[in-house]
Amino acid sequence: MKFTPILVAKPSDEVPAVRTFPKGPYPHIQAEAVRPEAMMWGRWSGSDGGRGFGFTGGHFHDNWGTTIFARRC
Repeated sequence: MKFTPILVAKPSDEVPAVRTFPKGPYPHIQAEAVRPEAMMWGRWSGSDGGRGFGFTGGHFHDNWGTTIFARRC
């Protein structure tokens, strides 16, 4: 199986505190906060020809109208 990142970004300093419930801080999340994350990716499986696409930003319809997605997608 092959994982191919298409859009990679480093979360801002505010993101780790906002996306956890119950609200942190959590040491293991803070330690990984500086690491870039794949926000959009493709997957291919060589054995059966399967393929897929993922994107983390489409949870809310309003996200598609924000400037940050329009510039990067």
